[in-house]
Amino acid sequence: MLHPVALKGIRGAWTTPLALALCSAIFFGCGHGVKPASSSQASVEASPVGLWTTPDRKTKIRIAKCGGKMCGTVAWVEHPLRKNGEVARDDKNPKSGLRSRTIVGMPLMGGFTQSNHETKLWENGWIYDPQSGKTYSANITVEGAQGLRLHGYVGLTIIGGSQLWTRIGRG
Repeated sequence: MLHPVALKGIRGAWTTPLALALCSAIFFGCGHGVKPASSSQASVEASPVGLWTTPDRKTKIRIAKCGGKMCGTVAWVEHPLRKNGEVARDDKNPKSGLRSRTIVGMPLMGGFTQSNHETKLWENGWIYDPQSGKTYSANITVEGAQGLRLHGYVGLTIIGGSQLWTRIGRG
């Protein structure tokens, strides 16, 4: 433990026993007998690669590596057919040439690069909303082994909304 004299001149909370313990842990190490997670285990936990479901469980998205970035395609929808029995298509897409593509199998998100500062954050991507035909900027953050927070926004990240997706499969 750091000797109190080492903190001479520092006032306030940093002279409490808790602060002294934290400083000791930082400078001299802690966790004797605790094995840190392997780098491969940490990278798997930080990876969004896998099969995810939306909060309403009506859509499943497969996220995979696309070059050096992450992308996602619609793997399954609860109602792949319209009321008239036709296959659901991307009919609200602003690009007329894409309106005939089926919802299942179409690209839903892409362009995500891993943050240089936060391994569980993938940023600078986009997400497409087939219900409106609009594309938004997006970031995704892996939350534990089973959660993925998708944040879609327009312009600034504070102008948008988030959803928590649940992992239902790896790879």
